[in-house]
Amino acid sequence: MAHGLGIERIPSELVAVFDADFAPNPDFLLKTVPLFNDPRVGMVQTRWQHQNANQNIVTRLMSMAIDNHFVVEHGGRQAAGCFINFNGTAGVWRSAAISNAGGWSSDSLTEDLDLSFRAQMAGWKCVYLPTVQTPSELPANLSDLRTQQFRWTKGALEAAQKLIVPLWQSSASIQAKVFGSLQLLAGIQFPCALIFGLSALAFHYTYPNGGIFAYQAIADVMLVATLSVSFSFLVTQWALGQKAPRQLLGAFLKVQVFMLFAVGFAVQNTWAVTEAIFHRKTEFIRTPKAGGNALNAKNNLSLPREKKIPKYFYVEIVLALLFSMAAVREITQWRSTILPLFGILAGNAIGFGVMSTLTLREFFGYNGDVR
Repeated sequence: MAHGLGIERIPSELVAVFDADFAPNPDFLLKTVPLFNDPRVGMVQTRWQHQNANQNIVTRLMSMAIDNHFVVEHGGRQAAGCFINFNGTAGVWRSAAISNAGGWSSDSLTEDLDLSFRAQMAGWKCVYLPTVQTPSELPANLSDLRTQQFRWTKGALEAAQKLIVPLWQSSASIQAKVFGSLQLLAGIQFPCALIFGLSALAFHYTYPNGGIFAYQAIADVMLVATLSVSFSFLVTQWALGQKAPRQLLGAFLKVQVFMLFAVGFAVQNTWAVTEAIFHRKTEFIRTPKAGGNALNAKNNLSLPREKKIPKYFYVEIVLALLFSMAAVREITQWRSTILPLFGILAGNAIGFGVMSTLTLREFFGYNGDVR
């Protein structure tokens, strides 16, 4: 981006940014540019629309998660007067806001998040425009999704280390500072989830000598977190017009599947957090897309890729086996006083089991669709 803006013969007042797989509608500029009549507006972000949302189980789950990010997270932060972030594409920037904030920086993998926070700390207003949807393509297989999630998690933590102190030194409201910090540190949820799962595994083998009351307290916190995530996703579906009881029930069930699926990312994203904390720099690896083939693909491996087992796969498959054995053992020694333990063990077994299975499936070149 910095290179592209630097070689412009005639500097533009406004710059529209799109990834290669985004196909903006013809009226995109007609709907976004008028917001810049307010001289305080430095960026306008539109909502992503998913052309291949129903391609397979991966795209179905991720479309729901990304919809939640835009509808509830972006919408809620904007309504509360908090910072929102540029999502790297499907938005328009005022050139003056980019330069005033210090320009694009390559010291994190999420330069879009970095720039939008710096711009807002400099006094510019970033606007989310939910009424404009920009068609795009979701990663349709696990290896591409892994690449994307690793980059997003690590990049946000890199940006956090750079921005949290300046954020708290800025003139932003206390509310904006608190929620901005939570947004930047969101990746910490993955090591927390991994530690909690491993704690449940340890508790399973140490009970009744373990701390039953401490465990139950943590289980209650996890229950509240699960219900809050479910509620957030249901609000998203309601806002998008899915209001019939049958539709909401289907969305609720999909949320539970999504959370099991998300558990499987705990190891790789904990790795990403660790690399960010210890300042291990890695190159930006783009998320491969199928282009026009995405809409007509009959399988979820539409592009040729190098066959490579991720380094964290071996940890994931060991955890899948350990959690599975513990879940089975918990059934044979059923203890109603700690019923949530079985759910946590089984949930981790499923999450890491699915992650391991899909990784092997792609490595061995299975071309069938996962629906």
